[in-house]
Amino acid sequence: RWIPLPVWDAIADESLTIDDLKTRCHNIWVGVDMGGRDDPSCMVALGYDDSAGVYLLWSRQWLHVDGYNRRRKFAPYDEFIDSGELVVFSSEGEDVDLMLDSLHDIRELVACVGYDPYHFRHVAKQLEADGYVTKPVKQGVRMTPDILSTERAIYEGKIVHPGGPLLRWNFNNTTLVEVNQAVRLGKPADTGRT
Repeated sequence: RWIPLPVWDAIADESLTIDDLKTRCHNIWVGVDMGGRDDPSCMVALGYDDSAGVYLLWSRQWLHVDGYNRRRKFAPYDEFIDSGELVVFSSEGEDVDLMLDSLHDIRELVACVGYDPYHFRHVAKQLEADGYVTKPVKQGVRMTPDILSTERAIYEGKIVHPGGPLLRWNFNNTTLVEVNQAVRLGKPADTGRT
């Protein structure tokens, strides 16, 4: 695995909410990734708390009901729903609407919205028309510097997250894959591990 769970758990603050980012951070950087019918869409907000000297991280994910029904025997989705980290929706495009609602809630602090260009370009154009700064973030080994600096910040306790079960599960299912002299994030299947 990429980050051992005891390291991840050590930087959790279960009282942390999006409101903490709104009151303790001057800027918030947002990352979004659109899912499919059985893969959650995700929004992550990251702000820097100057007084504490740490980054505050908050996330939310949205999953179509078809994906919930198809995969709930393999993933503890009900626990994620109960924690408030996962919202199940049924209408086409509702994940985008819910994501935009969450984004607009922190609008005045959003410095930039980074997005995986796959499935999100049309929404990025809408965000740009609404006055947001957006930036496509290519996946894979191009992220090596960001992956390594994030890893360092986690080990140094410079990132604080709410400790919810869904993001913990995501991190537990993330592997670091070496590609020549670079790295990328993957899933256990990428390395033959389960």
